[in-house]
Amino acid sequence: MKYHKYASKLLDYFNPEHRMETTIADLAISFQCSERHTKTIIHHLADKQWITWQVSQGRGKKPAITLHFDKEIILLEQAKEWIEKENYQKGFTIVHQVSAAYKEKFRTWFQQQVGITQILSDNNASLDMLRYPFYPVLLCMDPLYASSRHDSHMIQQIFERLVVYHPETDTLEPRIAHHWENEAGKRWIFYLRKNVRFHHGRILHANDVKATILRFEKDSSIRKNLDRIQVINHTTLIFHLNKSDYLFPRLLAADRASIIPEDVMKEKGKLFSSSPIGCGPYQLTMYNKEKIQLERFENYYGLSPWLDKVEIITASEEFLSQQKHPLLLEAPDSSWVKKFKYEQGADFIILNSRKTGPLQNSDYRRNLCKAIFPPDFCLTDQGEVVAQSMLLEKSMTLPNKINRTADNLEQVTLKIAAQQIRKNANHYREAVILQRQLEHIGIYSEIDLLSKVEWQDTNILLDYDLFVGGVFLSDDYLLSALTFMESMSMPLYPLLPDSVQKEIQQKLTKIRQSRNSQQQWDLYFQLERDLKEQHFIVFLNHRGHRVYEAEDSLYENIQLNSNGRIDYRKVWKKPL
Repeated sequence: MKYHKYASKLLDYFNPEHRMETTIADLAISFQCSERHTKTIIHHLADKQWITWQVSQGRGKKPAITLHFDKEIILLEQAKEWIEKENYQKGFTIVHQVSAAYKEKFRTWFQQQVGITQILSDNNASLDMLRYPFYPVLLCMDPLYASSRHDSHMIQQIFERLVVYHPETDTLEPRIAHHWENEAGKRWIFYLRKNVRFHHGRILHANDVKATILRFEKDSSIRKNLDRIQVINHTTLIFHLNKSDYLFPRLLAADRASIIPEDVMKEKGKLFSSSPIGCGPYQLTMYNKEKIQLERFENYYGLSPWLDKVEIITASEEFLSQQKHPLLLEAPDSSWVKKFKYEQGADFIILNSRKTGPLQNSDYRRNLCKAIFPPDFCLTDQGEVVAQSMLLEKSMTLPNKINRTADNLEQVTLKIAAQQIRKNANHYREAVILQRQLEHIGIYSEIDLLSKVEWQDTNILLDYDLFVGGVFLSDDYLLSALTFMESMSMPLYPLLPDSVQKEIQQKLTKIRQSRNSQQQWDLYFQLERDLKEQHFIVFLNHRGHRVYEAEDSLYENIQLNSNGRIDYRKVWKKPL
């Protein structure tokens, strides 16, 4: 409402719900405007039912005004006006000034502004748009450096990979590559689709694929067995491996292997992470403190998504604490029911056996592990359960052996590193629980919170005795778990002795050279078992999400993926 300041002026002279006499002339003086404009203001406020304006008949009788609003109503209207102008931060800031009752009124109104709606484009075409609020998050949309599920989710919308892995069928689906073949698992030939366009208009070339893969570190999973990449022509390239690896194509299905345009990457450098260019179904058209905006890419080579536009509004966590829907909305209708979904992956404690000290002794590690009681780490009210593996299904099949009787241990002060993923998302709570459990056996400790940059720095990580953290697995559970086991950028492998690192590499080679899925999993679980029995790792708990899902709704595929987010490209609506 454009007359907020005049409504505020009225509160300086009149009490709400009290009938008081006045004149247009007196109000014009208070408003500091003309009498003609004052009449316009009065008519507007009366139409909004904010005031009652009564004109009495008879000479000398003054009109009377009755206010039906207070300061909080004005603030509420101001907040709504800013939200409608898409100045969300100013609107949310104003809402924080009102009482709980008015905040609830705002939430009720705001729910009607978000969700899946239809809007008109600049040329009056009807567009289907999804708009929803989300807490502030600093995104890294460079696939190679993505570190959170938020990053991965956006990357999946903006970029494309050569292939995509489907865990339900344990198969690879063509994407940019329409066909691939191999010779003894060592020579992999990929054939690319013609005329795949990036968002900036250029057609994708096999050189873009080569440049994407060569950005990876030489000791990364995707490159450590890679001898060279041979570009045959603009749609054909060959990956030459040093050793046979039948999982290699699945490495190319990882989000981090999403194809980037070589020219834009060279031009933008580090700026690419906040203004990415891909060839996926959506292109990023806005990313600022107010919102993230995606729009359907008209020249997408694949099936065009049903949603034309997605707007993710930046809102404070305090405001979002009341939201229940996976989109952080209320359930759209009564057909939506509350459910609980577990993540694949687990929280864990890693014991550093490379640091000089008592943890290099296997008996000391064994006794220390006896003091660790995983049920204490589980938030049972949030549905968490004890983990004994990275995979929930495996944890459910293993006996829960817990022995809390620890032998006498050398009394030392241990250093605990708690993993920080982003601001307000860390494993400090779990580190404190561990600290208290160790105190019961006379072991004292110090806790430091390590940022991603710090815990990925081996020199920093090796200074700690214990690392408390967690990891969630991508859609390809096996490959994601293997990456956790062997990656120098993850906290496990750098803290293991040389002999154990060598054993891991030997087992991973066997897994990659096997063409049998069951055998691959058996070898992986054997690896997990060995690490647990040698007391290098203790699994703590599996996490999950409380979400709403539709039993019978017009909207299809509004469900959480492995990132705990909704894949926009899959959403569509049934006709009425």
